[in-house]
Amino acid sequence: MIVSMFVVVIKGISDVGGIDFVWKKATNSNRIEFLNLEPDPRTRYTLWTSIIGDYIGWLAIYAATQSNIQRILSIESISKIRRALLYNMLGLTLIIGLSFSAGLVIYAKYSDCDPVSTKKLQSSDQLLPLFVMDTLGSTPGLSGFFVAGGTCASLSTVSSGLNSLAAIISEDFIKYYRPIFRNLLMSKISKGFCVICGIASFLFSFAAEFADGIYPTTTSLMGSTLAPTLGIFSLGMFFPLANSKGALLGILTGASIGIFVVFCSW
Repeated sequence: MIVSMFVVVIKGISDVGGIDFVWKKATNSNRIEFLNLEPDPRTRYTLWTSIIGDYIGWLAIYAATQSNIQRILSIESISKIRRALLYNMLGLTLIIGLSFSAGLVIYAKYSDCDPVSTKKLQSSDQLLPLFVMDTLGSTPGLSGFFVAGGTCASLSTVSSGLNSLAAIISEDFIKYYRPIFRNLLMSKISKGFCVICGIASFLFSFAAEFADGIYPTTTSLMGSTLAPTLGIFSLGMFFPLANSKGALLGILTGASIGIFVVFCSW
């Protein structure tokens, strides 16, 4: 994925007229805001939402989700865990930087003729595929190379998520109520739930066309559910007297309020 994004960004910069042209287009239209100190929490992108909001968001992803905890617990020592997280941070920083760069290049290319406003595209989510075809379509194999890179990256994330869901359902629910089940049977049950969760996630993808942008929608939904999850982990670490009923009530209340706010904002 990183290599395919590099190819798209570098080829795009070359086609639109260089880095200086891309940067001037972005700054002249106020697309670059490093020090937006707006204190209103309803403003989506400010210095405060980036520092505080992203800190809490990434903390919840890495410290309170089954998929990441499952990965971390599979590493044999603390030193190797720290090393793995460091490598992950470097790779994630590179991917986010490439994504921002791709966004700036796409804006520089289509700022004078917006494909969404002209109804050439139905959604802004289609800008990147259009940009890839306009930039790499003339060179055989490059557009397919980009699609292959994105598909491989998404499949690795989806597979770990489905594995985590199946593990939670099997270990925390099925095994809890049916401890007599043997390991072979539990393995088959876990695989079955993995298939069911995969089908459910595939069906949910059809709802993406009704969303006002995939990224802000998924970020909002993740925030509304991950924040209560992080709260549960924090409750267990700092308040040992808390019980399961209070924790369950807290996470259900927090997630319900978060989801309600997200849907009302649409």
